[in-house]
Amino acid sequence: MLGFISKILSLFPFFKRQYSTPLADLKRKAKCGDIKAQFKLAICYLDGIGCKKNHAKAFQLWKKAAELGDIQSQYNLGVCYKYGEGVARNPEEAFKW
Repeated sequence: MLGFISKILSLFPFFKRQYSTPLADLKRKAKCGDIKAQFKLAICYLDGIGCKKNHAKAFQLWKKAAELGDIQSQYNLGVCYKYGEGVARNPEEAFKW
């Protein structure tokens, strides 16, 4: 059924839209300073959702969002410092966040 619908829609170019991947959208929004996008993109990097796992990148994104006041990112930043995820272990920094 979906094949039939896509064939019909392909006959009408105005129905086609260029959607980027959700990860690309998150990256674009995060780069523009969207703190919720930074938080979500960090989770993608932490768990390898749609990309290769990169704990250091997750830490960097959470740090940006935390410095802008995102509470969830502040908590996760503290956890990163406490357990050394993406950054050297630092209990004092963990306590601050």
